[in-house]
Amino acid sequence: VGLGAGGDQFFSGAQQFFTGEKLPTTAVAQANSDIYNSLEGFGQQLYSATNVIGNMAPSILVSSAATALGLPGKAAEGLGAAAMGISAAGNAYADALEKGYDKGAARLYSTLVGASEAGLQSLLGGIGKLGGVTTQKLMSKVAMIDNSLLRIAAKLGVDFLGEVTEEEIQNFLEPALRSLIFGEDYDRPTMEEFLETVVVTAITTPLLGGVDTVWKDIANTRYYRDTYGDVQQDESTDLSKKKQSTPSQRSSSEHTTRSTEVAIERTPLQSNS
Repeated sequence: VGLGAGGDQFFSGAQQFFTGEKLPTTAVAQANSDIYNSLEGFGQQLYSATNVIGNMAPSILVSSAATALGLPGKAAEGLGAAAMGISAAGNAYADALEKGYDKGAARLYSTLVGASEAGLQSLLGGIGKLGGVTTQKLMSKVAMIDNSLLRIAAKLGVDFLGEVTEEEIQNFLEPALRSLIFGEDYDRPTMEEFLETVVVTAITTPLLGGVDTVWKDIANTRYYRDTYGDVQQDESTDLSKKKQSTPSQRSSSEHTTRSTEVAIERTPLQSNS
């Protein structure tokens, strides 16, 4: 039910975005609320995680489909983040109308919510298919770790750090927008809500973005080995001493785009060891 309810929330929000009148609450959404409220503690957090996965999956599929159709990586990621923003805006609009606010103020609020959701995801998010400019820059640093298990663990940690930062900022930003636009008292998140976001994000991020992160690392490692041969990455030798490394290979590798996060960044020439 949780996954389906998350998907229902995404599509209901996207539909509401293009509709002026508030759409009726779906039976799935009502059942989802009842189930969530009947749970406590970790069970509630785990159920919330299934909602998040179901809600974010369509945006990831949009990005993946755009990539498969030949759209450049950054553009595909932006399209996925935009889909997420549209759905978030629609849900925020419905929520504002439900509380009795007029359509103009509701539309302003929802537009800012959707824009912040898409923008923060593109800037800080830890789901690779949806962007995360800052996160991807950090990835280029941990890519120099030689030990495969530690490197993958560090990358998953960066994913989580970026995603939880984005989520927590959004949690504090939305009540600020309601206060600014609707005149509500600022209702900052409680410590319980803060910690719930941390737990839910820790569950969802590896499932939504972890597979992609691990696959990219394996692909980069294969690229490294195919280009420079079976040489230990912790050797202190210069690239010029590696039998299969030529000046032309180095030049080509150094100009490979960051979007592919090639493992050339993990070579001893670029490390401080």
